[in-house]
Amino acid sequence: MRREGWKAILSRSDFRPLEITIGSGERYAIRHPESVSVLLRNVVIDSPDGLIVIFEIDDLTSVRLLPRNGCRRS
Repeated sequence: MRREGWKAILSRSDFRPLEITIGSGERYAIRHPESVSVLLRNVVIDSPDGLIVIFEIDDLTSVRLLPRNGCRRS
């Protein structure tokens, strides 16, 4: 996904929480668009537990939509 794709997902008025997976296999939930900053080559995620994740945009391997209530599907 390119920078423009990130910005389009995060700026939608009907934003849905999502889970991303990066090249290392790590997964991160994005519950609110304001918890993400998209820079020129990097993405910064500020998670609710205080963890800050920084990765290169090109490292993204998948995006999965989560239910609107934030609960994971089994």
